[in-house]
Amino acid sequence: MPVLTRSERKKAKETRAWALSAREKLYNAASKRKQYEDEIKEMYGLLLKEKVVSSLGQIPVDKLNEKKDGIKLGILKSNNVNTVRDAYDLGTEGLKKISGIGDVSARLIQENILRIYNSVAAETKVSLSDITASHEWDDVVGHLEFLIRHRELSERAEALLATYADVLDEHIMATENTEGAFKWFFTGKEKKLLAKESAEMLEELRVSGFVEQLDEVDAGFKKEIEVSEKSKERFMADPIPFFAYWDQIFGDNKTGLEERLDEFSKNILSLKLDTRGLDAVLRGYQVYGAKYIISQQRVLLGDEMGLGKTMQALAAMVHLANSGYTHFLVLCPLSVVENWCREIRKFTHLETIVFYGDEKKCAQQWEDWISIGGVGITNFETARKIEPLRDVPIALMVVDEAHYIKNPGAKRTRNVMGLGFYAENLLFMTGTPIENRQEEMLSLISILQPSVANDIKAKGAAYNAAEFKKLVMPVYLRRVRKDVLKELPEKTEYEDWVRLKDSETEKYKEVLFEKGNDENAFGALMPLRRVSWNAGEDSSKLARLLEICDEAAEDDRRLIIFSFFKDTLATVSKALGERCAGVIEGSVSAADRQEIIDRLPEMPAGSAIVAQITAGGVGLNIQSASVVIFCEPQIKPSLEDQALSRAYRMGQTKQVLVHRLLAADTVDERIMQLLSEKRRIFKEYADDAIISKLDSLFTKEEISRIIEQERNFYSKGL
Repeated sequence: MPVLTRSERKKAKETRAWALSAREKLYNAASKRKQYEDEIKEMYGLLLKEKVVSSLGQIPVDKLNEKKDGIKLGILKSNNVNTVRDAYDLGTEGLKKISGIGDVSARLIQENILRIYNSVAAETKVSLSDITASHEWDDVVGHLEFLIRHRELSERAEALLATYADVLDEHIMATENTEGAFKWFFTGKEKKLLAKESAEMLEELRVSGFVEQLDEVDAGFKKEIEVSEKSKERFMADPIPFFAYWDQIFGDNKTGLEERLDEFSKNILSLKLDTRGLDAVLRGYQVYGAKYIISQQRVLLGDEMGLGKTMQALAAMVHLANSGYTHFLVLCPLSVVENWCREIRKFTHLETIVFYGDEKKCAQQWEDWISIGGVGITNFETARKIEPLRDVPIALMVVDEAHYIKNPGAKRTRNVMGLGFYAENLLFMTGTPIENRQEEMLSLISILQPSVANDIKAKGAAYNAAEFKKLVMPVYLRRVRKDVLKELPEKTEYEDWVRLKDSETEKYKEVLFEKGNDENAFGALMPLRRVSWNAGEDSSKLARLLEICDEAAEDDRRLIIFSFFKDTLATVSKALGERCAGVIEGSVSAADRQEIIDRLPEMPAGSAIVAQITAGGVGLNIQSASVVIFCEPQIKPSLEDQALSRAYRMGQTKQVLVHRLLAADTVDERIMQLLSEKRRIFKEYADDAIISKLDSLFTKEEISRIIEQERNFYSKGL
């Protein structure tokens, strides 16, 4: 009896044909990612060449003879070859046409051009901002969008390839002899038996779930994706994943710790992060941050504002959820509860439950969370109403804006510690650079890893900065923008000085001499800081502010305007009229704040959010605003920095323009001088006590001195 009957061999041949088709489809699907990435690299190379050649136009032709090779510079210059680019454009044949330049000289010049070209190319980088600024490079953005949208499909295709490619290859090869009667006739019995077994294996595969999975992936890739203008619009609306994927392609996977990648850091990097279910592309430093959180279990993430601490926390949650954990908890200021809810819903599949209201309501919400799982979110004040349960371990508890719990004796801190006791992993987050405030830092570290805090205390002040970093490495991770976000557009700052009108000056002097004797120096300074804003239509600052808004409208920009004073916010919002997206101040709820922020990108260019600097400067993301206006200088150095980070953060696609509205011959000048001195000392010293004083409000003595200087100045004019 034959190994295979004629009909069985025919069936085996058909099965093999299907397997060949399936293999081709599988390899095509699994190669999509590489195909698109290679095409992006090719476009990158073209733009890099364009930038390098342009740079050659800035290099004098004399550079070709810097090695004293005897190149005849005089002949080149007399033929209008004045830059290296001029010589590059001519090429070898063009150079040889110049009288006095022979074959040998032309080749020597070309060798030096190539040397200079390679040197310039090594120092030239093409950022995604460079590409998106040029219309003809829209294909790059379209390709990136394809990769981002189909990231999950690519991963599925590559997983299918890893699982089935060898199986298909093996059995397709083993059934090759079924293709023709002649070939089958001269095949030995052993190979025929092998062919039969392989044909049966392929048939099993044909009716298995593999076919359905492959068809789903193939159909997904065949869906057309709109590119060019619409891709660019989507990039402008949400650029973060585009920049992140760009970094992945070109290897810019910085951890922000390149100077100290010791065994400790390498061990963290060795962890395989499972981001299935995270709908985001992580930057290299964010991957490291998530791994650090998981590996070290109880840590303080202190990345500078705008670097995506929330995303790193979500990545850690998703990893733990993929490992079987079910319950997570976030404690944060009330103003960012809504933001946490939105971020979790946008980027993960985890359920969210917000704890709020009276104790009875909180208790019911807590029971719901215990039953359903997911991420429970609440503010510091409500946390006291939550009763932790031993039998429901918290996989990861996140404390956002952790500097709020720096006081170990405060109720807020005790509430957090009580809940944190039941957390298997505990993450504190703050963008405030607390490493220069060791008392606050030690207080937080003592909650997280007491042994590290004890080691620091034991050493006292007997260590330098490098030693201190090494001591806190197991518990404290901080990176800054300039080290990890090379594509962040430059920030340009302007001091917009205005001269008070006569009516404003008279009002200013009236307030100065009426309030100048006030024993409460702080109270005396406040009305002086906002005189121009209370001048109605005569306000010089308001006039300049409206000019900036008009300029922003012409440049297709939106604004965020900060002031410390509520009456100034009212003046500005009234003057803006329909251009005001809303006013954010202390009494505005978290949900209403988010609604105002969401409204701004939909409004015409030149529109603005008006925000109280103490309310809108903390915990909110406002990348749609690329112009920032401060209505008056702040008397606490960090206030402006925190507020500015609302717009100058990861994902910003435009250069950020910062305007400070300042009135000449007023307290603004004195405040700016004192702030400048404080910032200079801030940079020069790292002493905890000094830093703490510098970042506090002005002292009564400093304010009294400012008022005295102002009174003396204006007394001379009376």
